[in-house]
Amino acid sequence: MCRCVRGILRRSAWVVAALTIALSSATPSNAGTLTIDFNLSGSTLALGPVNVANGMGGTVTGMARLVLTGVNAAGMITGAMSNGTISGLAVNFAVNAPLLAGVDANLVGPISITQMGSAAGGFSAGVLSLATNSFNTALAVNLNCVGTLCAAIAAGAGLTFPIVQNAMISNNMAPFAVNLASLGANATLNAAVATMNAGQAVTLTFNGREAARTFDAPEPTEAGLLVLSVLALCGVAALRRRQTA
Repeated sequence: MCRCVRGILRRSAWVVAALTIALSSATPSNAGTLTIDFNLSGSTLALGPVNVANGMGGTVTGMARLVLTGVNAAGMITGAMSNGTISGLAVNFAVNAPLLAGVDANLVGPISITQMGSAAGGFSAGVLSLATNSFNTALAVNLNCVGTLCAAIAAGAGLTFPIVQNAMISNNMAPFAVNLASLGANATLNAAVATMNAGQAVTLTFNGREAARTFDAPEPTEAGLLVLSVLALCGVAALRRRQTA
């Protein structure tokens, strides 16, 4: 510590307090950008008579990325407002479920949900509200029937296997609420979409658990820069004294 700083500290106790407050204001408690990747294997799908969850009616895999701005490393809002973005959401359902209970006819094949682009909205009280028409996904279905009664069921219901379908699902009626919890560590994500598709009710529930995270610390605040400037001036003063000695 240079003589300039030592002299200031000896002469004025309030300077010590001011420097302490200024230094603390430059810590990562200030607003930054929190990025969390979620594992969405806990998601579920109800498509007409088909219900799929991991380990029940098939297997589920998927990921999504959440980016929050205006928050600290624990996900707490530190400024006047915070925004968030969901991107890269993709969920795959490997279906293997009975077409009808107690009969030898299983629906087998993939159903995938893939987000188109990204969706942004405001973040408040643990909820990211994605603007209407911003959350757009592509639904791809390719289901076949395996079993001795498939042909009879298909004929009676007017079905043709395999069932191949591609459609778009979006939040075109209202904002899409993504509920977030435990953002300080081991964060969770929960959101649901309900719609109709080709006469079939579709309910998607996205359940995610944190897989990885990063936090981009903010630049030093003005108070922090002021402290650095004081120390720099002390260094200049000390150098001048040595030069004139």
